Amino acid sequence: MTSASASWRDLTDWRAFPHSKIMKDRSAYALILLCSVLVRGAYLGDPAPDYDEQLYQFIGARMLQGDVPFVDLWDRKPVGLFLLYAFANLFGPGVLPYQIMALLFAAAGGAMIYRIGVRFAGKFASLVAGCLYILALSAFGAAIGQSEVFYMPLAIGMAALTIKSFEHDDVSQIIRMSILAMLLGGIMLQIKYSVAPQCAFFGIVLLWRLRSLEVGTVKFIGLGILFAGIGMTPTLLVAGAYLYMGHFDAFFFSNFTSILSRGALSGPYEVMFRTRVLFMAVPLVIVAAVGMIKYNEHKQRAHQHGYWIITGWTLSAAISFLMMGNIYLHYFIPLLPGLLLLATPMLGMDLGGMIIVPLLSLFFTVVSGVAFSHEASEQDRASLSLLTEKVRPYVGKMHSCMYIFDGPTALYRTTESCLLTRYVYPDHLSNEMEANAIGIDPKYEVQNILKNRPSVLVTASTPIVPKYNAVTDKLVDDAVGKSYTRVAEAYYFHRFIYINVRNDLIDAKAQPTLR
Repeated sequence: MTSASASWRDLTDWRAFPHSKIMKDRSAYALILLCSVLVRGAYLGDPAPDYDEQLYQFIGARMLQGDVPFVDLWDRKPVGLFLLYAFANLFGPGVLPYQIMALLFAAAGGAMIYRIGVRFAGKFASLVAGCLYILALSAFGAAIGQSEVFYMPLAIGMAALTIKSFEHDDVSQIIRMSILAMLLGGIMLQIKYSVAPQCAFFGIVLLWRLRSLEVGTVKFIGLGILFAGIGMTPTLLVAGAYLYMGHFDAFFFSNFTSILSRGALSGPYEVMFRTRVLFMAVPLVIVAAVGMIKYNEHKQRAHQHGYWIITGWTLSAAISFLMMGNIYLHYFIPLLPGLLLLATPMLGMDLGGMIIVPLLSLFFTVVSGVAFSHEASEQDRASLSLLTEKVRPYVGKMHSCMYIFDGPTALYRTTESCLLTRYVYPDHLSNEMEANAIGIDPKYEVQNILKNRPSVLVTASTPIVPKYNAVTDKLVDDAVGKSYTRVAEAYYFHRFIYINVRNDLIDAKAQPTLR
């Protein structure tokens, strides 16, 4: 047999798994990185590619200026997510550093999926799974910097360490791997708390593994306490820091209480989001189920413990998804790595794989809109540039502040406007679902903002939230109608964003122009 045919067999044989050093897989890693660049590259440098990350970027940048999350700027995400964005801002004030970081995190997740997958299938199938992960991230609403992009490699790392614990019998070595896994879980919790079921699953499996090696009862209990303590340490350190600053109440409310008071999706929006998630998840679930059947039918299946650990992890990720209550596309992302790894026996070069791989790739390419991402990004850039140009003459760092009732948060950064509220994310004051969940009455907050006579009010043609807060919407509408003139509009995210300037600031001789 020639060396070429041997290499091809190694690439396509689903039973093969690597015995080589990581560097021997450098071609696969390079392809996964290339896939990440091709899928996500169009948005590099886009100042406002999606709504959530505009807030994370703004808070991260302001942290370097001394602002404190939950106190000076409000949101309910853990502080670790903002620290990631603050770290990215150390490399420059623009959006490119965090977007490159997100691209690399996505590639790292795909590479780790490949590394685990070769235990259950051939290198080709595992490479497909790694690339599909990157494509599916965009399809499920994480095309750039959603929190899931950053914490999923940590979850995959926990999975890899847990699987590896079943490949050794050295208790000390397993304990070291377990400690590292729990540390990854603790860091992950400080990016998003909903990962707790996944962390608990890995902790339980690692303890069970140690118990199977006849670790004594006292030591076993001690290890359980140690693992839990390590997992909680990052959150406890953050809580301690806020306690020291005298802001523990703000930390506790934002991180743990507010989410319980947020309203539920209902009506057309609930139906729409559930339908979209179902439509996109079903193909993955079906392929994963068929992959499980194929894997279990094989008489010489490799790494059974690892495959069942991935199965359990996927179920724990489903709990993370369901415990959120409201259904949004990116909430499903924690299930992606597990489902793709379970599907690897069906992603090879046999007849089934030759049918499934192109279909899955085409499906996620279409639903993610990757083919049109360059055009969409160009529209975003042009719109934000126009809006920034029209706002800048009327705002400043210390006076003449803008208020964005509905629109891109990035405008605060691009215009360098001062702030009239710590609730800079528009949804918190405009969304009916948030009315009882932000710690204050939105009505009084908006009234106070309007009393300070913002130089610019930013509104939109249609709400991006399911339903505007009727009270705050009326307050802003009345103010716009009485004291403001619309000077510009721009098409952004399938609707028009309006720039309304206070009448006394507009030169009486100038005629406002709409564009």
